[in-house]
Amino acid sequence: MAPIATRLILNTKAFTKGIKTATKGIGALGGALGKVGGTVAKIGLAIDRLGKVSKTTGIATDTLQKFGFAAEQAGITSDNAALALRRFSRRLGEAQKGSGELLPALRRLGIDVKDAGGNFKTAEQVLFEFADGIKNTEGASAKLALAFKAFDSEGAELVGTLEDGAEGLKKMFDRAQALGIVLDNKTIVGVEKFTDSLNELKRMMGGVINRLTGALAPALDEIVKYFTDVILKTAEAQGGFEEFGKYLKDQLLTVFQSVGRAFFEVYKVITMIINGIITGLQKLGVINELQELQSTIKDLREESQKDF
Repeated sequence: MAPIATRLILNTKAFTKGIKTATKGIGALGGALGKVGGTVAKIGLAIDRLGKVSKTTGIATDTLQKFGFAAEQAGITSDNAALALRRFSRRLGEAQKGSGELLPALRRLGIDVKDAGGNFKTAEQVLFEFADGIKNTEGASAKLALAFKAFDSEGAELVGTLEDGAEGLKKMFDRAQALGIVLDNKTIVGVEKFTDSLNELKRMMGGVINRLTGALAPALDEIVKYFTDVILKTAEAQGGFEEFGKYLKDQLLTVFQSVGRAFFEVYKVITMIINGIITGLQKLGVINELQELQSTIKDLREESQKDF
C-alpha cells in the first residue's frame, strides 16, 4: 500500500479535479448564456433602449432615430442626442402646463404649444418650429441660450444641428430614412420583448446556479473538513507541520527516485540493443566499409579543393 502522504496527495488531487470539473460545467452553462446575451446585447441594447425612451418621453421611435442621425452628422453621439430629446420632451410637458424653463423661450420665438384645433402639438412638431426659431435668431450667444433652455447642457452641441431650421432638419430626417437606418416600431417592439425575455432567462439561470451551489455547499463543506482533518492528524502523527513537510518531501523524493531508476533501466536496455546492432554490423564488415567510404569521400573533397 502507498504511504499515507502519497494517498493523501492523490485523493486531494482527485477531489480538486472533481470540484474543478463541476465548477467548469456550471461556468460553461453560464458562459454560453453570457455569450448569447453579450452578442444580442451589442445588437439589441440600443434598440431596446430606443423603445423604452420612446415610451418614457412620448417621442416616436422614428423621430428619435432620425434626430440621432442628424446629431451624429454634427459630431454628437446618439446617446447625447437621445438625452437631449428626453429633456426637451419633459420641458415641453411642463410648458404645456404653463410652467417650466422652456415656456419663456417658446413664447419668445412665438411658438404655441397647441395647434389651431386646440390640441397639444407633438414633440416633433414643436421641435421643427423650435429649429426655425434657432435659425431666425441673431447672434450665437442668443441661439445658445435658447438651445440651453430646451435641451440643457446638450443644447450647446445641438445648435449646429438646428441652425439650418426645420428644412435642414427634415432633410437629415429624409436622409436617414433613405439610408434604411430607421427601424419600424414593430421591429423595435420585437427586440424589446426578446431582450426582456433574455434577461428573464439569465436571471432564472443565475437563480438555478445559486441554488445548485447552495445545495452542494454542505457536502463540499464535509469533504473539505474531512481532508483538513486527515491532514491535521497526519501532521500530528509526524510531530507537527514542519516534520510533516519534511515527511512529504521525503515521500516525493522517493517517488522521483523510483521514476528515475525506472528510466535508467529503460535507458540501459535501449543502449544494450544499440550496441548489439553495432556489433552485428561490425561482424558483417558493414561498419568498416562505411568508414572506408567516408574516408574516400573526404580525400576526394580535399583534392577537388586543391584544384581550385
